[in-house]
Amino acid sequence: MQSLTDAEWAGVATTLAAELEDAAGHTYDLGKFHSHGGYHAEDQLIAALPGPAPAGHYRLLIVINRSPCSDISGIHKATGHQPCMERLIDLQKNGIGMTHTFELVVNYRHLYGHSNEERALNSLGVQQGSAAGISFLHGEGYYDVGVAQAVSQMET
Repeated sequence: MQSLTDAEWAGVATTLAAELEDAAGHTYDLGKFHSHGGYHAEDQLIAALPGPAPAGHYRLLIVINRSPCSDISGIHKATGHQPCMERLIDLQKNGIGMTHTFELVVNYRHLYGHSNEERALNSLGVQQGSAAGISFLHGEGYYDVGVAQAVSQMET
């Protein structure tokens, strides 16, 4: 898995790196994704799945500089689409077709949003994701992907 640079961790645009791991410990680096032009990094990741991985069950480790966006209305105000958190919850619950299922682990640095209200809404989104079975890491491994991977192994 690629590490985020200090500039990406601190950046205004959402940046993530992702990797799939199967039960045998084989990993598939999915690369880095950057939000741009209203197309969120999480949208790009979901569009890229399952990547090179054959059918099966995978741990999907996402290292991201801010939590996935969420909105209590179910529609992201800026894009008019389903918020990223809701899409990740759907991925956790339903996988992709009948061929790929996922256990999501999301390591984020800070909550998405520019205002306290936006961050509060996204905090609720993280709680909803947790209730749906997504594991969230906050405060561990911000600058070290290896630490994030090790902590995610302990979560299972």
